[in-house]
Amino acid sequence: MVRLAKQAVSDGFKLIKLKCGVSLEDDKRRLKLA
Repeated sequence: MVRLAKQAVSDGFKLIKLKCGVSLEDDKRRLKLA
């Protein structure tokens, strides 16, 4: 996920959407990676 986000930024993207709502622990983990 981190690699893909960095690649998207280097490709010119300014916003990255994150999936949330599956579980609170999963959401926290994803936000820490971002």
